[in-house]
Parts: sequence; structure tokens; C-alpha cells
Amino acid sequence: MKTKFNLPNFSTSQLEYQYNWFTGAITFYQNGSLVEKSKEKGTPLLLKNDLGTLVKVYQKKSFPDFSHLILTIDEKENLINKRLKGLDLFLAYIPVLLVFLGGMVGGALGGVASVINVNLLRKNYNKPLRYFWVFFVLFIVIAFYFLILKIFIK
Repeated sequence: MKTKFNLPNFSTSQLEYQYNWFTGAITFYQNGSLVEKSKEKGTPLLLKNDLGTLVKVYQKKSFPDFSHLILTIDEKENLINKRLKGLDLFLAYIPVLLVFLGGMVGGALGGVASVINVNLLRKNYNKPLRYFWVFFVLFIVIAFYFLILKIFIK
């Protein structure tokens, strides 16, 4: 899924990025075309600004929310997506605790649920609705785990 974002001095461009949860790779698009990366140290993106000149844009991820993206242009940091903090971050990654209940299968299901929760918590829904969906995903994953357990372990 591509996510649209805005940057200063790029108002005429339609900017999008796609995050691959499996590999951690981020792909950027400007006006529907793949953005090329420079061969320089730090592999900056080469974006055309409103004046048509190429601008070097550096990308950085943050810990512990690796899907949170910061782009640096001329040493000024630009937040691309909402950073999860405190309770939201805790709720997003709570399904990973299934690894203690179900080992590798529980951990895999918990990882998938965490990815879904991070995306849900970044949506612009009101807080009670976001929390409802997070707990709903957790409930579904736990139910799915016990269903797998019932089918394969007799």
C-alpha cells in the first residue's frame, strides 16, 4: 500500500512511499514514478523540487517504531508519518507476547497482528475506535491461534 505525504518546496509533486514490512525496504515515488537514489554515502533520494532542481533527501528510521519515517532536507527533519508513543506503542506490539504462549506460531501471528495494529493506530480515527480495532485484532489472532492448535494438535 502506498502512503501519500507532503514536503515543503514540493507542493506541485505527488509524493508517495511504500514500506515493505517483510524486508524493511522503503520505495519512494514522485508523480507516480520511482525515485532514484544517489550512489553517494547515505544513499540520498533525488527529488525534483518546485523549481525543477534535484534535491538530496536523506531517510532515517527511528527506534523502537521502525516504520516511523523521517526525511532530512538541508539538515531539517520532516516527519512523514505519525510517531507512536507510550500507550499506542505498547498496544501496537502487545500481540508479539503471543510468542510466550505459542512459540514460533504465536510469535508469527503476533508479528502479523502488530503490523496491522501499527497501521490502525496511525489512522485518523478517534481514539476509542482505534483502540477497539487494536483489541479486536488481538482477539482474532488469539482465537486463530487456538483454532490452529485445535486442528493440528489432537
